[in-house]
Amino acid sequence: MKKFVMFLMLVLCGTIASTSFAQRTTTTTSYQNAQARMPQVLVQPLVQPLVVETQVMKDVPNTFTLALTAQKVKDLGDNLESVHNYGVFKFAESTNADMIVGATFDFHTVDGGTGYELVIRGFPAKFTNWHTATKDDYEWMRLTGTDGAGNPVIKSTK
Repeated sequence: MKKFVMFLMLVLCGTIASTSFAQRTTTTTSYQNAQARMPQVLVQPLVQPLVVETQVMKDVPNTFTLALTAQKVKDLGDNLESVHNYGVFKFAESTNADMIVGATFDFHTVDGGTGYELVIRGFPAKFTNWHTATKDDYEWMRLTGTDGAGNPVIKSTK
């Protein structure tokens, strides 16, 4: 009886080991984050905020078309926001811009539903005139109502 139980244990262990080795596959995933290139205005409670101006680039196209496979959309998390972020990133990368101002999106299927196309219309822009906030900048922040980052209180230094 002990031999029979031992034999069953060996068969069971061998079966489990062979199926676990057979199920191993290699999967690669690629994702490029686009959040750094989105035109989002957030006021952070900093000691000396950094202020930058933007200049729209007039010599570059303001329309960008990106072809996507169904697998690429799935790799991006299968949600529209991630696809938009990826498209903005690729648009800014193709025009060597820092951000896309006023982006609008047209996302639709192509090739009989096997692929997707994302068309982005917007204005590529570069950051210019970097400087720490001045008294005028602080006043502008106060007048416009600093919404975000926990509604920080900005005090002018006189």
